[in-house]
Amino acid sequence: MEDVTAVERVLGLEHSERSSVLLMAERIQRGFPVNTLMHLQRAVAPEDKGFVHRIVARPTLQRRRKMQQPLNPYDSERAYRVARAWTAAVRVYQDAETARAFLERKHPLLDDQAPMTVAMQNSAGLEAVEDLLGQLEHGSAL
Repeated sequence: MEDVTAVERVLGLEHSERSSVLLMAERIQRGFPVNTLMHLQRAVAPEDKGFVHRIVARPTLQRRRKMQQPLNPYDSERAYRVARAWTAAVRVYQDAETARAFLERKHPLLDDQAPMTVAMQNSAGLEAVEDLLGQLEHGSAL
């Protein structure tokens, strides 16, 4: 539950008494509001104005804003994975700058890919990043 609450906070989603992984799945399926990307960028990459376009293509984002539509489930899922990777890295490093550096630096246990890139690819990529962070947290990774 604590992880869901932390992810909600990073995404700027309202916390409710019902907050759970199941509710998050429902929110992803309905599509996050477009402004979740701005909340995510402020937390994860405040200096990188193009960060949100790694999650949603610029023309798609512009169209959704103009038509006042939510993100589609695919883009919502990708934003969720980024938020999960971010909250896990902050939990391990206890510092936003160090977490940010870890997520953007290539790592040998991820085939020399940046953890953020791997987490954005799919749920298995997120799992690999969370496993690596778990190993780092317990002192068993490079």
